[in-house]
Amino acid sequence: MTIGQRILDILNNKKSIGLNAAGLARHIGTNHSTVTGWKEANKNPSSKYLLSICEYLDVSANFLLSGKENDSEPKLSEDEITLIERYRLITNEEKELIRADLLTKVIKLRD
Repeated sequence: MTIGQRILDILNNKKSIGLNAAGLARHIGTNHSTVTGWKEANKNPSSKYLLSICEYLDVSANFLLSGKENDSEPKLSEDEITLIERYRLITNEEKELIRADLLTKVIKLRD
């Protein structure tokens, strides 16, 4: 599997949380057809895009390049991954409300 194919495969697996080729293209500053072309033409993205792609897909460079995770990295559960992915999609204001609510609940638990 090429890197381009892996990218499109990851996007397909994460479409339920709103990740898609058009969003990736906007994130890295290219067009949608360039992203979809990576799979269709068996091409790989330019190296200048790799870190931004990893950031958008929330995968390590090691995984993007090899398809394998680094065993020394801590493993997250599916629930943790889903929470993190959804948290990244909300606004900063919503994140601040969540942090404030959690802090209030922690204080109550300690009393």
